[in-house]
Amino acid sequence: MFTSDNARAYFEQFIGRMGGVDSILRLPDYAPAADLRVIARSFDLDPGKGAMDWLTKWSRRDGRVRIVFDKLQIARQFSKSDGRDRITLADMEEADAYRPQAIGSDEPMEGTSGK
Repeated sequence: MFTSDNARAYFEQFIGRMGGVDSILRLPDYAPAADLRVIARSFDLDPGKGAMDWLTKWSRRDGRVRIVFDKLQIARQFSKSDGRDRITLADMEEADAYRPQAIGSDEPMEGTSGK
């Protein structure tokens, strides 16, 4: 940490320029449920248990909230390719299982529909 005895003198200038130790932004380990509900609303998802389950699961993976947005963008692509404007739980499930095909491969990866 910046404030340990050995690092304190070295980082004092940086901490001062950030406004002091109390001004350092500290984010929670995982996206709060309230944030996930806002994300769900912005993607026009039904805020029911199923969608929140997916968002919560994704937000706890390595990559955290970035994974949430990545999977939602993939799910949106699946819904649009089926001619729909809204993401369904099936789209979210398919987005969860989706793995990009290997570079140079013409075949879809196993476990995907090839969308």
